Amino acid sequence: MEDKSREEIIEARKLAQASSIDARNAIYSICDTGSFDEYGALATTDSDSDGSYYSDGLICGIGNVNNESIAIAAYDRAIHNGTQTDRNMRKLAKVIYLAQKNRWPLVI
Repeated sequence: MEDKSREEIIEARKLAQASSIDARNAIYSICDTGSFDEYGALATTDSDSDGSYYSDGLICGIGNVNNESIAIAAYDRAIHNGTQTDRNMRKLAKVIYLAQKNRWPLVI
């Protein structure tokens, strides 16, 4: 099997991103209506000196699926292409902790 060229990979990624929904709407589509409580919603990126980003790139929290609690997280590609920061790593660690403590499924 031949490896895809870099250009083919980049084009495939652009196509996938263009046709996908954002992280917040993906979470809303998974969780029962109105059940998602976001953790760390006010966190912003360290590099957000111009105030152009509304979050730190990780949407996470607790929601319900079929009235059962879940911990859920999704990286928002609109914020620094979904890269990890110290803040969103702390948020993710907290959600993982809550999932383990409460024996909830974890969806990432």
